[in-house]
Amino acid sequence: SLLRLHRGLQPAPLPPSLACCELLHVVVIPAYKEPLEVLHRTLDSLASQTVTRERVVILLALEDADRGASATFEHLRQRYKGTFAGFWGTVHTLQPHEEAGKASNVNTAVRLLYESIVVDGIDPEAVMMTVCDADSTFAPRFLEHLECAFHRQPDGKDFLYDSPLNTWGNFLDKPFNWIVLHHELKRCLAHTSTMFLGRAPCYSNYSLTLALAHKMDYWTVDNVPEDIHTYNKVSLINRAALPTVPVYSLIVNDLVPGMSDRFVQAKRHSWGITEVPWLMAIYGHPKVEFRTWLGLLLQSLSTEIMAASLPVNITLFFPVTWQIVLGIAPLARYFLLAVMIYAFVLSAVAENILLFFVWYVLLRDHPTIRKPRVLTLVAMRLFDWPLETVSHAALYIAPRWLMLARAFRTPHFRYVCAPKGSALQRPAKSSGGWLMTRSLSNAVARVRSPSRTSSPRVPRSPATWVASKRFWRDRRRHAEMISTPDIKEAA
Repeated sequence: SLLRLHRGLQPAPLPPSLACCELLHVVVIPAYKEPLEVLHRTLDSLASQTVTRERVVILLALEDADRGASATFEHLRQRYKGTFAGFWGTVHTLQPHEEAGKASNVNTAVRLLYESIVVDGIDPEAVMMTVCDADSTFAPRFLEHLECAFHRQPDGKDFLYDSPLNTWGNFLDKPFNWIVLHHELKRCLAHTSTMFLGRAPCYSNYSLTLALAHKMDYWTVDNVPEDIHTYNKVSLINRAALPTVPVYSLIVNDLVPGMSDRFVQAKRHSWGITEVPWLMAIYGHPKVEFRTWLGLLLQSLSTEIMAASLPVNITLFFPVTWQIVLGIAPLARYFLLAVMIYAFVLSAVAENILLFFVWYVLLRDHPTIRKPRVLTLVAMRLFDWPLETVSHAALYIAPRWLMLARAFRTPHFRYVCAPKGSALQRPAKSSGGWLMTRSLSNAVARVRSPSRTSSPRVPRSPATWVASKRFWRDRRRHAEMISTPDIKEAA
């Protein structure tokens, strides 16, 4: 992983023969009442990409509920005029059948993008979309390495492209909480060290071709964990083969520093448990292979439900643990202790090497991130065991159990945006409507959410099935509403 991450700082080794196969990059940025300084930072990082600006398009997906959406779009369009090949925008109006959040917003934006791309005669397979958060800061060579990863695949159009998870953008901003900081360190290191396996779901930022978005019927509008749901839909398309391709170039986001706000965000992350009943509901569908279904179900059970179990560390406080240890033969006890110490030391050494490599090599020249002192990280690592126990209980176990209980009471979950940036004054609300540039020919049209009659029916979320008293009786009817065209039946 260290070698691959270091190569992400270097020019991508794209063969000259593929110069004629360059992609059009469309970066989709959903935004709702975001501070302008946060959007400036994201767009500045995209403006500094090594990919030529003639192949980079910005699609700003705003919400009609945001009164400052029009002024925000106009301000950013003027600020970055001539910087990108296009600066487009959509406004999403929440419909009764939709849940507020990233999925419904991105669904509207990408459907309109596909219509525009088809009108302009551009091949959707040659359009690479990167869906990110409003506070995502891209490494200068990210799009370059993304394109290289795409061309390295025999057929790259049916994969998700995932970069290492990193939420250290405001790591040293005050006030900060040691439990939250430790939790984010461990979360990012765990994803970075295992992403090469291609099995971990994408979180927040991911890339896919426009053709794949159309093939999976876009995003499910009443689904909150859109990144995990997208991963599962692509896995069904690929028959549970490795659905993600790693891109070893960082996208840095901000963490939520306060414990209260971070707990709210943890509950939203824990709503991914609703993927388990969604997979249960499609059992037995004639176009879902049992092996594919079982693999995804076991993976979702492991990553979403088993996360609600107690941490291993806390078992040391159970009397039965010591009774078992003291009850075995002395030689076996010493052997077991030696194996545990060896595994702990090996894991700690590998984790610390990766931690310091990311901070002081990959992020060394990052212009907007303050680097912590070495003593600060050393102190945090010395208290790893107690911090890990507390953070796992507070930000993994408790939110998971709360969401498990909620899923049986209601299918709805209120999407709460994490606070980002500072309270920078937003532009005043515009008196009129706002416009979106929809095509490469700079055609302008007012946009709203696509009508139900003009788009394929989008399936209900798994949480709806959980809350329904007729869940098991109606599961085959719900299975007909899967949103992957390869296995979808008309609703």
